[in-house]
Amino acid sequence: MISQHAYDIFIEEMKKRMQKSTEIVLVLSEILFIGRESIYRRLRGEVSFTFAEIAKISNYFNISLDGILQQSATVVPCSSFYLQVVDFINPGDADYTALRNHVDFVECISQDSLSEIAWIANIITVPLIKAYEYLYNFYLFKWNYQFTSIHEIKKMADIKATDRLRSINKDYLKRIKQFEKNTYILNEKTIANLVKDISYFVNAQLITKEESSKLKDELYLLIDELDRLTLNGAFETGKKVEIYISPVKFDSNYFYFKSLNYCLTLIRSLTLSSGYSVDTQVFDRTKRITVKI
Repeated sequence: MISQHAYDIFIEEMKKRMQKSTEIVLVLSEILFIGRESIYRRLRGEVSFTFAEIAKISNYFNISLDGILQQSATVVPCSSFYLQVVDFINPGDADYTALRNHVDFVECISQDSLSEIAWIANIITVPLIKAYEYLYNFYLFKWNYQFTSIHEIKKMADIKATDRLRSINKDYLKRIKQFEKNTYILNEKTIANLVKDISYFVNAQLITKEESSKLKDELYLLIDELDRLTLNGAFETGKKVEIYISPVKFDSNYFYFKSLNYCLTLIRSLTLSSGYSVDTQVFDRTKRITVKI
């Protein structure tokens, strides 16, 4: 997730806050809900702390990851973005672990009183459609269509989210609604573009008329939900939601997560996949986009 130099600085900052190694193990066990032997393996460097674990530790000890990244960048240059590759159609243990780590990270920073998320997109953002069976399956179908060769293309009827993936999605939606502020900036043709995509695949006989009808029904439900959120200005959790419609066509689909000690910027590609960055400059530039639009 971060460079080795930045990781080493993080470990040293963490150790500075606890004088005794036994205290570190005890505290980390309570923070991360893992056994002492797992903690010792991480401290010895046999296993690295995961992305979500680093976020939890940083919040607990009030470690500024932004400062660590800036400090490490003066010594070790690093690329701004990393591509997260997950197989959504036939996920293995590594794929589920990556998705679960992201949910854990989201849960951790959502507890911050300054937590916020913003989505800037030409498509309906994934969090908005994860609660809808057919719409989410359509996204899975389209992702598979984009990633596979022409000889391996599947019909939408042959693609279904696994039970484990649906469970992770459910947890993700729950955590998203705990952020103090959610901002959605959608292009004015977002819905029309989705309808065009569906029509294309219906004409290509990859989506049946019955599936198209189900998608239409869920799309109406989603529009009703967006209308309610716009009027109420909040989720059922009471957390703030702002929805904007922009005439500007975005070059890419961006979103970011922000808390007191952490920021994460993502660029969505190929429907479901994302490249991510923990660079503060990338975050600042992305946030400026939301102000300008």
